[in-house]
Amino acid sequence: MSKDGLDLLNRIFTSSAEGMIIVDRKGHIMVVNPSARDMFGYSRGDMLGIKIEELIPNGLRAKHEKHRANYVKEPKSRRMGNNMDLLALKSNGETFPTEISLSYLKFNDEMLVVAFIVDITERKKSEEMVRKHREELENYAQNLEKRVWERTQELEHLNLGLQSQVQERKLAEKALEESQNLYRAIAKNFPNGVINVFDEQLNYVFVDGSLKQRTGNGSKDLIGTNYLLQFPEKDRDFAKKYLENAMDGEEVDFELKIGKDYYHFIATLLDESNVDVHLLVVEEKITEKKKAQEEIIKNLEREKELNELKSRFVSMASHEFRTPLSTILSSVSLINRYDDSKKEKRDRHVNRIKSSVQNLTSILNDFLSLEKLERGLIVTEKIDIRIGSFIKETVDEVSGVLKPEQVIRTSLPENGKEIYSDPKLLKNILLNLLSNASKYSESSSTIYLDVSAEEELRVSVKDEGIGIPEHEQKNLFQQFFRAGNVTNIQGTGLGLNIVKRYVDLLGGSITFKSKQNEGSTFNVIIPL
Repeated sequence: MSKDGLDLLNRIFTSSAEGMIIVDRKGHIMVVNPSARDMFGYSRGDMLGIKIEELIPNGLRAKHEKHRANYVKEPKSRRMGNNMDLLALKSNGETFPTEISLSYLKFNDEMLVVAFIVDITERKKSEEMVRKHREELENYAQNLEKRVWERTQELEHLNLGLQSQVQERKLAEKALEESQNLYRAIAKNFPNGVINVFDEQLNYVFVDGSLKQRTGNGSKDLIGTNYLLQFPEKDRDFAKKYLENAMDGEEVDFELKIGKDYYHFIATLLDESNVDVHLLVVEEKITEKKKAQEEIIKNLEREKELNELKSRFVSMASHEFRTPLSTILSSVSLINRYDDSKKEKRDRHVNRIKSSVQNLTSILNDFLSLEKLERGLIVTEKIDIRIGSFIKETVDEVSGVLKPEQVIRTSLPENGKEIYSDPKLLKNILLNLLSNASKYSESSSTIYLDVSAEEELRVSVKDEGIGIPEHEQKNLFQQFFRAGNVTNIQGTGLGLNIVKRYVDLLGGSITFKSKQNEGSTFNVIIPL
């Protein structure tokens, strides 16, 4: 491989935020990026040449060697350890949990394995925190139910010795008072919720806890009122259904979002006196727990998307890099055969090398731009721009990659016209649209660039190229999308996705019209 090719591959690895390691079929580490070195605690160069098993705890190495040998026999892109915790070993002997995605590529007829590694230590901590909170709530509910059952048993035993209804009522009232004292003691140690007791009509009999969180009323104000009135009208039928089920003896457990907060309800039936039936409802505010759960789910989805993106990247890169790298290698091997008398043939191979390097650079730039956009690292930096001279400079820059006898005809604002915008984003938008117009058009064709700048900047790029099939146009701005009629033309499928996101950053819009075999027109409008 040429030095330029190696430099390009190294830039891909060093720019990745995740750990990336490439090993040969025998498991020796050939390439490792800075993120992986930092993750495993190695210094620069210390990981090269060692076997990948040295990054795995001792007890798992033999088993991993067998898995690696099987993978080399039947390689395919996949994730390792579904539903399992994969442990990795740092240089200082510490272990940490990881998620690993595997892929492969062939280079110089040798099969190489690519591993993408994510340290999930912080995610495991978050999951453990959510699990502990749920266990605490379940234990609390079990303890509360036990205390209530014990109190009920005591009341039943007392009632067995009573001979008159009056005595039963007195003891029932005393037992109810004791139960309420118990509930009140629990409520004082229950800062995020409310302990409620209701009669058969769901009217308050007892209530205590941090009431002002939701109702804004005191205990005395609520006694005798109906519990359902404390719910928003749209949620009353939902709550009533569950509470009636609890009155029928079912164990009820449900959640509701009221306003901006989430609440968890546990309802159980109490037979405290053999005369009156009461319903106990424990209400807890769980907004913070809910947000933590949603954040974990969001992070998991994000990691899933990143893993899918990496797999698509390896597949695309192995395909798109193969042709220019092969061209470079063949041209380098042939160029030394020609002496000064064959300067024309030698220059032709030099130009092939330059063109291939430009293709690789374009692919790399697409991925670097995509990574910065995904991480939110690109922000607008607006300055005053003389739009006429700016457009001319950009057209001159793209002229070097035009096909033979292709021309760009421009219609520009008057000299000296200034706009206030971000020159880097504007240049990237223009370069991408113009290079696409050239790439997908024949030699000797014309590209039309019309620019106006009044209350808004309007840019139109029209070509005479192959166009976009109508049934595929809805997918044009998606990542990695390439139409079915461009399979023989190199590209990453990222350019228009990046253009769309740059236009969005500038608060503008992009539209297009296209007809297969007749050409395409892209229109960009950016407010000034």
